[in-house]
Amino acid sequence: MLHIGGQIPTFTRLTDEPLKHIKYLPNSTYIHLYQAYDGEQQHFEEDGFQTLKELLLGKLDGLKVVKIDRGALQLLEEFEVEDCLLMQEIPSNIEQLPSLKSLQIKDMPREFMAGLQPNTGSNYSKIKHITSVAIQ
Repeated sequence: MLHIGGQIPTFTRLTDEPLKHIKYLPNSTYIHLYQAYDGEQQHFEEDGFQTLKELLLGKLDGLKVVKIDRGALQLLEEFEVEDCLLMQEIPSNIEQLPSLKSLQIKDMPREFMAGLQPNTGSNYSKIKHITSVAIQ
């Protein structure tokens, strides 16, 4: 399901990265990508998604890497990643998102979860600034 703020959900299994086509949509405040993409990478390009406040990436079976360029997602407040079983680490540059207040991680691989643990996780320093982090 690709659900962009204000539009009717569309069930799809896109093979081309959908973000490059929608990054400049005006007034989009949320995007839910759930079983909507079969590729290995999602790339939030520089200056893209300037009005986005909520993002869900869920059950993207082929997804391995999420890249966030500096300057992208500057108003993002809530980020949820769930059931993306090939992802091994937190999205790049997540520590550069100034408005991010809530991060929810659900049903992710053991290696991914281990990297987020306080004191021992290799990626914990990237998320320690976020007010609310829920790992389930």
